[in-house]
Amino acid sequence: MTRKEIYGTDDVVGPQPPAPDWDKPVKADNSYDQGGPGDEGRITDWFPPLSDDTDPSVYDPMEEVEKSGIDSTVKASNPKDAVGSLKIPLGSVVPQQVIGGIALGMLEGSLKYGRHNSRVIGVRASVYYDAGLRHFHAWWEGQDMDPDAAIPIHHIDKLLSDLTVLRDAMLQDKWVDDRPPRVKNKNWVNDLNERARKLISLFPNPKAPYTIKDGEPE
Repeated sequence: MTRKEIYGTDDVVGPQPPAPDWDKPVKADNSYDQGGPGDEGRITDWFPPLSDDTDPSVYDPMEEVEKSGIDSTVKASNPKDAVGSLKIPLGSVVPQQVIGGIALGMLEGSLKYGRHNSRVIGVRASVYYDAGLRHFHAWWEGQDMDPDAAIPIHHIDKLLSDLTVLRDAMLQDKWVDDRPPRVKNKNWVNDLNERARKLISLFPNPKAPYTIKDGEPE
């Protein structure tokens, strides 16, 4: 068989694929070939397997996207947008500046004790509960930065770092659950909320609270 019979041309390098057209609509057979190497495929490849009672001949993947509540403005020519919308957004919904603060607190702990030491040594719940509350209370009472940190690190960043270590240890089954025995009244918070609502209702025009700004010098 000749090169021309195989490629349709006598060109030594063979035919060149057309430039990708990202606005090209999905073909009638649901293929989304954009003309470049590795782009060939079918849009149905990006969706879960068909159930046993689904007729493949009438399966419309974009209709499935609409049923799932995905933003209909997602272009049909980019099926990865559709499947990505159905997965856990590990980054886009989390403020990265907050992640950076946690990372700074975690970095200090890594330098002091060894990175991921808690996954080997384990942690005790009460230790991280108390440590987290110390940071939280110090911040609430007006102290922003942790004076015990090697460099200025915000108390909230240290609190979140503590909770990150504790939660990771829980997920890895490397924590000691030394919480106290459960209280008899499991609805004690709801009971207090109800009493608080009654108390608040007795003061329809409460005085405005004093804040940190009121205590600062002129």
